[in-house]
Amino acid sequence: MGIALNDIVLATVTASSASPTVPGFGKTLCMVNKVPGGFPSTPQTYTGLSGLIAAGFLTTDDAYLMVNAGLSANPAASSFMVCQRVNKTTQILKLKCLTAVQGAVYGITVTTPLGVSTTIPFTVPGASTTTTVATAILALINAVTGFAGSTSSVDTITIASPAAGTLNALSNWTSNFYVTNTSTDPGIAADLTTAIAGDNTWYGLALDSESKLEIIAAAAFAESNKKLFVTQASESTAPDNADSTGVASAVQTAAYHYTAVLYNGNNTKAFAGVEWQSARFGGSPTPGNDTWEYNTLPGISVDNLTETQFATLGNKFATGYVNIQGVNVTASGGIANSNSGGKNGFGEFLDVRRYLDWLLAQISLAYYIALLGPGKTPFTDKGITSLANGLLGALQKGEQAQGGVQGSSVVSQPTAASAGVSDRSNRILRNLNWAQQLAGAVHMVVSSGTVTS
Repeated sequence: MGIALNDIVLATVTASSASPTVPGFGKTLCMVNKVPGGFPSTPQTYTGLSGLIAAGFLTTDDAYLMVNAGLSANPAASSFMVCQRVNKTTQILKLKCLTAVQGAVYGITVTTPLGVSTTIPFTVPGASTTTTVATAILALINAVTGFAGSTSSVDTITIASPAAGTLNALSNWTSNFYVTNTSTDPGIAADLTTAIAGDNTWYGLALDSESKLEIIAAAAFAESNKKLFVTQASESTAPDNADSTGVASAVQTAAYHYTAVLYNGNNTKAFAGVEWQSARFGGSPTPGNDTWEYNTLPGISVDNLTETQFATLGNKFATGYVNIQGVNVTASGGIANSNSGGKNGFGEFLDVRRYLDWLLAQISLAYYIALLGPGKTPFTDKGITSLANGLLGALQKGEQAQGGVQGSSVVSQPTAASAGVSDRSNRILRNLNWAQQLAGAVHMVVSSGTVTS
């Protein structure tokens, strides 16, 4: 375990007195309900799927599916962590039937926790209501082994998991279903607290169960602990312009800097958020030279969004996965509403958030190395200059990583004589300030031209 330096340099970095280090900014922690017997209580690191199999995971287990999604990115992160959720999710998925027009076709694939999938088609007969449609589809779902116990209320089918910690999956549903996940939060914050205590070398976060309540609880934890929580949301509320209380809206309302929502409206267990993180962590191991917009995620199916739905995701600072001119990419919003994808709940671009965390860690490390010696850092102009030089060196690393504009970094150095008596007595240096211009990235282009004969 490292020593927190917040009381020394007011930034995030950990260190031992022998060898100071900064946190990793390229590793994702996957929190899962199901683990093999005897699995350790602390996060375990895996560099490939064979390690998961050796640990006792099945190929149908969520841990395997999550890491597999991450490894499917190109490029991909080099390693992933898996930690068990002691407080198990009791899953509740809801399917609201939106139409009862004769001849309308419903379709959905249901998958049990053991990975057995069944596709259910249904064509609406004459003289139907959304209630009779829901009842008929419910009977078809209940006929699938592992899905007994589903219930319907008026026009809505409720699918509850067979036991706490076992998660069903829905995929390939037609647009006449309105999907929500009303699973309660069983205590994800407590499990994350245990994970950090066991191993705090991760930066990204992902959950196997992604209901609104679980996402919001994890988002609050991520905000307090500066972990980048990139979550998939499959709820139909996300691209719904009429909804203002769903998961995407809730993350935006809370203005979370460390949580981003990636909508996937065709597979509740695609784990697209894991792959999105992996693509950026692998593509830009040193934060700065990356963007989370226009990323291709191999193996993830795109959603056929309307212009309104695409804009709605952007307005909620959420991101979709769509096909633009034959290329599958993460994107949302568009020029019409000036919101593009790759943002957190605060509306800040994820590459900026990650770069700033990395830059602060570099600055903290530079300060700490100077304070370590050899010898002391004297409270003199010369000593302050040594700290200022370390600060400038860290800022220039950011420029080299293309997070900051080349040559934009400025350090404002106080004199020793300007320090107050109390600060000198307590050995606190203030007003060693800096500025840097973010390099940013281009996401949209507005251009005009003239053609003459």
